[in-house]
Amino acid sequence: MNPPIVLILLLSLLACQADDNEALITRDKSGEIHEPIAAKRPHIMEIHGDQRVDNYYWLRDDSRTDPEILAYLEHENNWTAQESRASRALHETLYDEMVGRRAPE
Repeated sequence: MNPPIVLILLLSLLACQADDNEALITRDKSGEIHEPIAAKRPHIMEIHGDQRVDNYYWLRDDSRTDPEILAYLEHENNWTAQESRASRALHETLYDEMVGRRAPE
């Protein structure tokens, strides 16, 4: 399968996942999920004598086990699903078309 198609399919599926962490998601009075905004936590890195500040370094979790980061990413996924629900039929149409064009194995 073509790598860009796999990426598109994966992102589409992630955006459509159900919410497992409802308590950590903020909603307004109408029930809409608020856009997630990552906290800025400055992290100074020095490489070759140059200093660089990365405010979002805290989101790096190579082990994929930090509950705070996982909750933030889940919030992002849920917000993306909410914002893209109007185009859900288009997503399904595109997915069906991509799968239909795949070479038989």
